[in-house]
Amino acid sequence: MPRKKAKLIVPAHQVAEASRIVAEQHQLIAKLKAFKRPTLDAERALKAYLSSLKHPEDHERKIRMEDKPKKRETKKLQSN
Repeated sequence: MPRKKAKLIVPAHQVAEASRIVAEQHQLIAKLKAFKRPTLDAERALKAYLSSLKHPEDHERKIRMEDKPKKRETKKLQSN
């Protein structure tokens, strides 16, 4: 299995951590609803978490796209 490039490790970790927080917030909201408790604050926090997740996801996606060889480069490598 190819090893992840160093510049992808940090963004991947940030996305994983933010995704974990979002999942926990979803669970909290479900638990609050099950106990018929107010969820407005938890839903607002979730909205903020989702918004903050977008930046590391976009950054990771950008790095992955930069790492992919362009089609023309791939063809040149294959023809050599």
